Amino acid sequence: MKKIDFHVHTKTTELDKNKFEFDLDVLSKYINDLSIDAIAITNHNIFDKEQYDEISENLHIIVFPGIEVSLENGHILVIAPLEKLVDFTFECERITQIYESTHYVSVDDFLHTFPNINKYLIIPHYSKAPALNDSIIKRLSANIFCGEVESPKKFERCIKDDDKLTPVLFSDFRQYDFEPNPKNGKTFPVRQTFIDCNNLTIPNIKLALKDKDKVSLTPEKFKSTFQILPDGTQASTGINVIFGQRSSGKTYTLDTIRNTFKPEAIKYIEQFSLVKGNDDEKFQETIAREKSEISNEYLANFKKILCRVADIDLGQEDAGISDYISSLILFAKEQDKSDTFSKTKLFTETQIQPFDIAELKHIISAVITLIESDKYRETIQKFLPIHNLRALFCELICDYKEKKLTNELIKEANNTIEAIKDQLAKKSAVTQPKDWDFVSFAKKQMFVEKFDALINSTKDEAIIREDKAFGSYKVVGKRISVKNVTEIKNQFSGKEKPSISKDEFSRLTTPYEKVRFFTSEGFLNDKNDLYKIFWKISFEVLNLFGKTLSGGEKAEYNLLTKLRDSQKYDMILIDEPESSFDNPFLRSNIIQLIDDLARKSTVFISTHNNNLGVLIKANRLLYTEKTTSQDGITYRIYSGNYDDKELVSVDGSKKNNFTVLIDSMEAGESAYKERNTIYESLKNK
Repeated sequence: MKKIDFHVHTKTTELDKNKFEFDLDVLSKYINDLSIDAIAITNHNIFDKEQYDEISENLHIIVFPGIEVSLENGHILVIAPLEKLVDFTFECERITQIYESTHYVSVDDFLHTFPNINKYLIIPHYSKAPALNDSIIKRLSANIFCGEVESPKKFERCIKDDDKLTPVLFSDFRQYDFEPNPKNGKTFPVRQTFIDCNNLTIPNIKLALKDKDKVSLTPEKFKSTFQILPDGTQASTGINVIFGQRSSGKTYTLDTIRNTFKPEAIKYIEQFSLVKGNDDEKFQETIAREKSEISNEYLANFKKILCRVADIDLGQEDAGISDYISSLILFAKEQDKSDTFSKTKLFTETQIQPFDIAELKHIISAVITLIESDKYRETIQKFLPIHNLRALFCELICDYKEKKLTNELIKEANNTIEAIKDQLAKKSAVTQPKDWDFVSFAKKQMFVEKFDALINSTKDEAIIREDKAFGSYKVVGKRISVKNVTEIKNQFSGKEKPSISKDEFSRLTTPYEKVRFFTSEGFLNDKNDLYKIFWKISFEVLNLFGKTLSGGEKAEYNLLTKLRDSQKYDMILIDEPESSFDNPFLRSNIIQLIDDLARKSTVFISTHNNNLGVLIKANRLLYTEKTTSQDGITYRIYSGNYDDKELVSVDGSKKNNFTVLIDSMEAGESAYKERNTIYESLKNK
């Protein structure tokens, strides 16, 4: 079995989030520490032959020339045979030119640039972001034999699924500023792939990749295990229990695993982190963050109303109507000065009101949603046949176009009217009455009245959402009215706190006046925060008896929440959760939840609790041992399957599985037997 890493970066580009400076010594150390047999240099949309020559001349392994191409919306690795180096160099120059011009490479340009693509090894991002579109993979399928995945768990899924490409896992290496330090768990990434291929040439590698039985994450070709540490220690893609005496290296091992794999793919639930946020204020902040989506959904329409009412200035409206009445009185008084210009109908003409087509646009959008829905197509067509929806859409569009055209004509007519009125006013001795939109004025007044009534009707506390959580908990969301200045200020923090006095606040008698005051005085820059002067949205977690949670119950809820939210991660690390919980909770809640998580993610749990360590029935056990010598501290890991007689370290040392398990979980066999005797005695009384 040969160990390969065909995704190594040596030049920083605009697509690298963290810029780096290449260091040949670091790359050499990475290859030596991990015992890698071959690598490929795959920089983003560029191939530097001069640098490649330097690398291949100084490393003692095979170095293939390669490039990572931004193909459409995904990435694909192209790796060339050594004998095609000259052709490949020119082809990569063309890729660089295309990318610099368009910031992506089309499939047509890709195929045109690599006319002998069948001679190369191409590896798309498969179950890894940014993944290549399935349609592109299908188009290139004659030359694609494998796909790059992001984690051991995704590797396992693909290797077991006959419909999936052969998976490969690579390092995406670029850690040249990284200094391995085994004392604090910092090591090089162990994301490499083993292939059953003695002679490492591109044709032979392609043949091996066609056969899933010749690809593995371990030298032994186990489909459900992978390497977790540079020394070769292996783990399961399912559940792994890390156990040992106190201070034997359990947390150290978890830290090493975290540093070895991509941090964005890992959820790490650290020891005691669950009890840190148990005080009321922090717990409420956590719940509020979790339920922010519910709050935003509930407040969405109300925020729109607030933004609209904030833009209504009734004071300016009153001044406008006062000016209109004054100009009308003056016009009446000056009728004795009437002349040809003032007698013209257009002299006192008002503007034509256009159609309001906002609601019509909203309805058309809704009809389009119904027509284009795939998920609910069958249900929709049961009540609204597609031909009726299309007919409705056509009629609405016709109506929209007609009204829009009419509005354009009205706009031009109004411009003409205003221009003529302006000329007539200049030539007449009579004062022209000002224009005034009574309909708009009435609508604004009515809107403000309705707004005040709405706010006044929500002064009582109300439940906005009630959800069950994890069976025994209930999360209740409430809308609570804000009653005074202090409560308003508590809704904000830091620089956002409005500096309003109690006297100023007491003079604001209506909700509308409060909105106008807080916006016009510049207290609130974001109108979306206006709801805070009226309401606060509060979430409370209650237990089975409808009571607020105790400190222990909060820790339980925190753990259950973190485990539930871990489903989106490929790897989950849990460090001694038993320090916060009792055995009944662990057995009835956590074991099944972790078992469910392991179907989608790889789980590592360090523990010395017998429920978690034994009853969880891990796929693999990792026993940690720390020794101290003149050379310093050494951590050793013995690993094996749950039912193995012995656990074995990478250097061949062995431990009896039963002995170390019962010593760690039960404080030794004698203590275990003594407890059994006591329990039996109590049982038989």
